[in-house]
Amino acid sequence: MGAKLTIKNMVEKPGILKKTGQIFLCALISLASSLFLLGTILYIYFANQLPPLSSLAQFKPKLTTKVLDKDLQTIAEFAIEDRVLMPLTKIPPKVIQAFIAAEDSRFFQHSGINLWGILRAVIKNIQAGSIVQGGSSITQQVAKTFLSPRRTFSRKIKEAILARRIEKNLSKKDILFLYLNQIYLGHGAYGIARAAVRYFSKNLAQLDLAEISLLAGLPRAPTSYSPFNNRQKARERQLYVLTRMLEEKYISPDEYSIAKTKGIKLKPDINRFRTMAPYFSETVRRYIAETYGEKLLYEGGLTVYTTLDMEKQKFAQKALQQGILQLDKRQGYRGPLASIPNIPGQQKNFIDLLKKVNPKKPIKSKYLFGLVKNVKIRYALVTVGHYEGNLPLAGMWWARPVNPELHFEGSRIRDVTRVLKKGDVILVSLTDNADLKKNSLPEYHRIIPKTSKRSRLFKLEQEPGVQGALLSFDPHTSKIKAMVGGYNFEKSEFNRATQACRQPGSAMKPIIYAAALQHTDLTPTSIIVDSPIIYDDPENKHRWTPSNYGHQFAGEVFLRDALINSMNIPSIKVLQKVTIPTAVKFAHKLGITSKLNADLSLALGSSCLTLWELARVYGVFNQLGKDISLHFIEKIVGPQGKVLENNLHFNNFRLTAAEKIGNLYKEIQSKRPQLMDENIAYLTTHLLEGVATVGTGARSNSIGKPVAGKTGTTNDSFDAWFMGFTKDLVTGVWTGYDIYQIPLSRYETGARAALPIWIDYMGNSLQNKPQDKIKPPEGVIMTRIDPKTGLLALPESEEYVVEAFVKGSEPVEYTFQKSTPEPDQFFKMGTVY
Repeated sequence: MGAKLTIKNMVEKPGILKKTGQIFLCALISLASSLFLLGTILYIYFANQLPPLSSLAQFKPKLTTKVLDKDLQTIAEFAIEDRVLMPLTKIPPKVIQAFIAAEDSRFFQHSGINLWGILRAVIKNIQAGSIVQGGSSITQQVAKTFLSPRRTFSRKIKEAILARRIEKNLSKKDILFLYLNQIYLGHGAYGIARAAVRYFSKNLAQLDLAEISLLAGLPRAPTSYSPFNNRQKARERQLYVLTRMLEEKYISPDEYSIAKTKGIKLKPDINRFRTMAPYFSETVRRYIAETYGEKLLYEGGLTVYTTLDMEKQKFAQKALQQGILQLDKRQGYRGPLASIPNIPGQQKNFIDLLKKVNPKKPIKSKYLFGLVKNVKIRYALVTVGHYEGNLPLAGMWWARPVNPELHFEGSRIRDVTRVLKKGDVILVSLTDNADLKKNSLPEYHRIIPKTSKRSRLFKLEQEPGVQGALLSFDPHTSKIKAMVGGYNFEKSEFNRATQACRQPGSAMKPIIYAAALQHTDLTPTSIIVDSPIIYDDPENKHRWTPSNYGHQFAGEVFLRDALINSMNIPSIKVLQKVTIPTAVKFAHKLGITSKLNADLSLALGSSCLTLWELARVYGVFNQLGKDISLHFIEKIVGPQGKVLENNLHFNNFRLTAAEKIGNLYKEIQSKRPQLMDENIAYLTTHLLEGVATVGTGARSNSIGKPVAGKTGTTNDSFDAWFMGFTKDLVTGVWTGYDIYQIPLSRYETGARAALPIWIDYMGNSLQNKPQDKIKPPEGVIMTRIDPKTGLLALPESEEYVVEAFVKGSEPVEYTFQKSTPEPDQFFKMGTVY
């Protein structure tokens, strides 16, 4: 038997000990070699999967694209990662110190991996019995952002290797720059600069120590430590950061005490895209995506300077919303949202639900869900959960059943029980006695119930089914100043100002009359016969019998009066004189891009057009025939200052000297073409001034400025328009239902449905801004005309109108002094059509 390996044998026989040591040493060397080889293989394997350091040195994060209005106010932002790149030199020292104290106090001493930080975190976690600290260095956190977000053992190895590489190839300042701009800080905010805005609506320089410490506590777990999600945990983390800053002597005890007492005061930034000018901003977004690509839009950090005037935009949004609300109520009440059965417990459960969905504190103008508890002839008792009140007749006088054939003024309700019943779920808003009296007839005033602290007054509301759009621009520069594409962007992003193709009705007539003045011998005082006509179409076996609004005929009328009073039959006869092909070609030249119906219904606006293209034509009239190229982009600049697009006027103060020279040359080269004769454009404008003075759009004069414009109403009242302008502002308004099968009330016209919105917007936009009349060009003569004969008014006559004529086409004969003209004078009154 071999000798036993014992202590005694090893002492008595040294050879055994020597041999054993050799075996152990060999095994140890072999193990070390294997581990080294394995480590080398693993290092090479994982290192080959890492991003090249050049991608870190040339850091190009996904940046946010900003959209600005004309006053450089941010109106929208587009991003995959909402980030604003901030140079390290512009980041306040306290911000840097807070993050270093909280995340990696030995950042400037270690070489990528903070062993002391890992050890300290292990001890703290053992003491706390849970994970309260992490051991990753700032460099490791930077490395982590360039790797897969999945937490795996292999990722930790890659993270350590990449951290060491970063430390060898980048300076500490470069690493801090990457870290503070790359980290995710919750609620869509990437980088410290964006987080300052997201949580406090401030830039970095405005943050105080309490706010800085709150942000510095977020990188470890942005969701868990979010003050919006868990205020207590956010507070604990904030105090931890302040303590660490004190321990590292970055702040004094006094600074610590002051910051500690401030606590957490949040002021989250608003969603500008949704609240400021959503339809306009979405138009900008689509344009950039189609022109430059979505990658540049969402990652390129573009600065987009636009033409939007935010003051006018606010006026536009308010005018359209209020106008649609009033128009929708005139259509009638579409009924309750639901009905809760009067079963024990059900209505009580619903009232408990109302307490959750409605605000506890009353807010005027905000819609509330209500439950009808009781109904009387003169009022209904309604609860909104936290409180209840009365809904009187004065607050729901408009709530007749929907019926396009009824005139709303003649069908007001006088009995609440015919509209509501107990258990109805309805929309209401808070009101008061004065508001109810202001918005209802005197007959309802005396039956308004009294209010108390416990009982309030309500108005019946409903979400509008009617839609509308408004587009406004400066005709001198073609810059869009305001755009609203619908009542509520949240519910419908469809932009009715640019995307909806609708029939313009009589708003098309000025184009036909302008074509007639340019391409025929017709003048403003040419006589048109307004009488019934019938058109047979044997090929399609169709008979068309057009008529005027109201089905009345005026006989012989002047062309000017036919347009001013929007007569249909004379418009059709004018189109016949022009010819359909000539009129279509003329309309396309002025800026109409949609396909036009090649038949006589073209004169009545039967072809669908967008508000955008029709407004452009009215801009051409305003500019005496010059082209209007509507645009909403002033300039697009990349993050490094590269200009992608530049439409600024050559004299704009934002341009460099070189850009001014380039834009001046571009403006000289691209002189606006003349789309129609300037004299004819002025004649058309002058006729439109008549529409806005004594014609169908006469109410537009209430803004107290010289106005030219035209109403538009289609058959069966599917569409109602008003297109109008002053010297410096062109605005178009459309209203109607999105679905063609649903008409407005047959009593709704462009003058009633669209014009009030136009007046509201233009009145506010041009307040305290004088507007001159558009001056006639040299080729036009202004002449006093007798409104009865169309001839020159006698010098002593007090009955006359001032009419515009192209020089040489004006009347040369004076009107007759006698009441009955001589026989040979009839033929001097103008040509009859």
